[in-house]
Amino acid sequence: MGKRRQKFYNKFFLIFATLLMFVSISGCSKSERKGEIEPVSKEEEKETPPSPKDEPADLAIPPVATGVTQYMEVKRKAYEMLDSMMDSVSEKNPMVSITLMGLFATDIPLALLSSLNDVPKSGQNVWEGPIANQDGAGHVELNGDICTFSLELKSEEESIQSMSISGEYDLKTESLQASFLTDGERTMDFEFVPSGNGYVSQVFQKEGEEKTLVKHVFNENTLYIGVIKDSSKYDSIYKQNVEFNESFVKNDFIMISIENGKGYTIIENEKYEY
Repeated sequence: MGKRRQKFYNKFFLIFATLLMFVSISGCSKSERKGEIEPVSKEEEKETPPSPKDEPADLAIPPVATGVTQYMEVKRKAYEMLDSMMDSVSEKNPMVSITLMGLFATDIPLALLSSLNDVPKSGQNVWEGPIANQDGAGHVELNGDICTFSLELKSEEESIQSMSISGEYDLKTESLQASFLTDGERTMDFEFVPSGNGYVSQVFQKEGEEKTLVKHVFNENTLYIGVIKDSSKYDSIYKQNVEFNESFVKNDFIMISIENGKGYTIIENEKYEY
């Protein structure tokens, strides 16, 4: 990832980091109608509007914002285990720790989606308009179990005129699929899906001719990361049942495995334990 683009992502990440750490967003549950329904004539029945049971609940907050916030909170707690690892690896090989630093920022752009919480509500399960305190606008619409979204942002960097994020969030599986574009060029694809008491996610990055696939499996006590270099394609995990297992990230380039504060890092076949 280029330094200017990384600087742009980091700037927005700092804005949302506090929100992700200290604000808990809870979803709204659907209400059920109680009581008996009085009989109506055939003529009245034709004009009777659909039962509220047949209509989706009108939510106050876009489900995608709730889902991303929950994901980032679990990810933040998992990343707390990296401190001791970085200290240990730095003592053995300082250059390795520098390599790993860029890896930990791969899903910083995803934090931008939490800002969809600030998009004005414009109709039943529809949110559209400018984002408060941001030079950008968003659109979110919920149809059945699928929440589609798009987010347009402008950059103060001369080399980056605009950035957009679009995709969908599935309420049934609580999984997400998103694409990131910089100045109209697709630079990143992101997916996550709940697994066990944590998440499985993957980020496919494109920087010129360089393509990288970064995979994560994590919860509050476990963190597995794998980096596959020069990856031309990947199998989608969106809406899939993916097992919470270290095997999902295994590869020969970069791999990190931490369980309850203990683990190892493999970089180009060299292993560092801590």
